[in-house]
Amino acid sequence: MNTSSFPIFPMLLIILSLCLSCGSRGHLQDRGNQNNSVQNYTQLDLRRGIIGKGWINDIQYSPDGTRLAVAGYAGIWIYDTGSYRELALLTKNTGEVKSVSFSSDGRTLASGSENGAIQLWDTVTGKHRKTFTQHTGEVKSVRFSPDGRTLASTGSIREGRFAEGKWENKIHLWDTVIGARLETFQVNGEYVIGTTFSSDGRILVSASIDGMVRLRNIGKNQRRTIDTAYMSRTERIIAVDFSPDGRILASGYDNGAIRLSNIVTGERNQMIIGYTDAVMTLRFSPDGQTLASGYDDGAIRLWNVVTGERSQIIIGHTETITTLCFSPDGQTLASASKDNTLRIWNTVAGTPLKTLTGYTGRIWSVCLNTDGKILASTTRNRTIHLWDTVTGMHLKTLTDSKKDRFGYYYSSCFSPDGQKLASGSSDGTIQVWDVATGRQIRLLSKDKHDFYSVAYSPDGQLLASGSSDGTILIWDIITGKHIIPN
Repeated sequence: MNTSSFPIFPMLLIILSLCLSCGSRGHLQDRGNQNNSVQNYTQLDLRRGIIGKGWINDIQYSPDGTRLAVAGYAGIWIYDTGSYRELALLTKNTGEVKSVSFSSDGRTLASGSENGAIQLWDTVTGKHRKTFTQHTGEVKSVRFSPDGRTLASTGSIREGRFAEGKWENKIHLWDTVIGARLETFQVNGEYVIGTTFSSDGRILVSASIDGMVRLRNIGKNQRRTIDTAYMSRTERIIAVDFSPDGRILASGYDNGAIRLSNIVTGERNQMIIGYTDAVMTLRFSPDGQTLASGYDDGAIRLWNVVTGERSQIIIGHTETITTLCFSPDGQTLASASKDNTLRIWNTVAGTPLKTLTGYTGRIWSVCLNTDGKILASTTRNRTIHLWDTVTGMHLKTLTDSKKDRFGYYYSSCFSPDGQKLASGSSDGTIQVWDVATGRQIRLLSKDKHDFYSVAYSPDGQLLASGSSDGTILIWDIITGKHIIPN
């Protein structure tokens, strides 16, 4: 083809208009709805802007073990732990829910959201009780005092709409009865990633990413700092958890190490090394004898807190473990992963009991076919989902089993006849799929740059792609070769 006579500029204008048309449909968010009834959220809900059940940020068992709360994009899912059936979805202007915590009597559930709100819920009726607003950014964690009258919260702030979150280094204390803020502590140094109360509720303990543990006597100007940092401080703490009696702090590092420190005496009890994958989350069993650790490679390991020896390794997740939670009797462990499954495990045998699905990864892009009846969504977990926009039913999942664990589908676009779907990936490839069969029919590859956008020409013969290196390529769909630039 003679590129000098090719009508490139009109064609690019048409293709760019198609890109903008597809992109404008990506903002499908209406978070003002409150709905405590259970719907089929494995479906598409355009009214609420929800695809599937959203993604998972936190999980917590109720003190009696009969309920499991799952915090995520859609709100708070409440499961019955006998059948692991959905009982309710709690939403009231929550936005994306980042953290949840049950009071010791199990009658109140606290949630912290990305919009800075903290909300209290009646676990019997599912009704919203109170809302606290003081955080300027998302609420990263909430934790009740032993008597349930005080709630501690930490959060982060964002500078600009797309800026990375920075922890605000403040701990707020709330009176859960009257609904008022009691105190705010400013934390010097690195940001706080974990808090707990002493058994009598008089001391608030916080742990920071730099390994510093701070103990504060609530209501009095008394504090103590313990350094639990590991080695040269070049390793960073990613996850922490306190033992149920508040005496032991477990710290997980980006180099795979775990340190157990006695925060009463300041002694460093155990050092667990030998694994190189980052420790992403930690959780003590209710009796404090076992520590569960979740890793970047998707593995879960159980450790004897006294000896530091591994008692169990649990394999099943295919992506990073994001959060863990023991049942009150310690016999069951719930785990959430970036593979968008919530799994229930027998901790003695290390065997799976239940897998809960319907959760979706973060949505990179959405696109409608020409008649608007099918919607394609690309997610961070290397899958493309097709949805019926009339019924809301999930139609198909498109995935490439050969794609490595870091390969994402960033973009997608239907052909004008609706029979094919093109997708752009983070591994430098463009895939063409048969919509009817879900089979990949062509693979276009140029280099290792991310393909952030794709769009068909009106006749469906050409495909335009935009990549992270700033180039636009025009591809011949029949031959699979890029023709502009040549």
